[in-house]
Amino acid sequence: MTVAPDGATLLAALDQRVGAAAAAALPDPEVAAAAGGHPAGERPPGTLAALLLPGLVALAREPGRSDVRWLLLVATTGAFPTLDGLRAFSRLLELVPAHEVQSTILRWVLDHLDHGRVDLEMTVVQSGVVVDVDHCARFDTHTGIHRVVRETIPAGSGRGR
Repeated sequence: MTVAPDGATLLAALDQRVGAAAAAALPDPEVAAAAGGHPAGERPPGTLAALLLPGLVALAREPGRSDVRWLLLVATTGAFPTLDGLRAFSRLLELVPAHEVQSTILRWVLDHLDHGRVDLEMTVVQSGVVVDVDHCARFDTHTGIHRVVRETIPAGSGRGR
């Protein structure tokens, strides 16, 4: 059984991830206004996320913004969403008022602490290649695809063996 991090750790990590998502998706003045020029240690944990979440939800509600929907789910849940999860979130955005969407997102995070790493920070990569090898890194499985991943990733990263 995994021990859940304390509330301050969760909120501080949420602030960082939502801030990273906002910096990638929202106009700079909106992000700067929410940050208010205060260093992270000078505001209560969760404050930045609370200020930025409405703008991200509003942008995610726009038609054709599945990129922002995906990014918002990753930032809030600490995990890559499944296709079904992304569809459910898109439907929620269509049917529910924005303030309820924000509450629902936060409830999902608290109800499913074991589905992601909500205690970790996030870096938004906007160029280059991102390869998700989480399963291969965490489990000692030796199928063909796992072997290919373990041999290809070091070679592709320029590190070789």
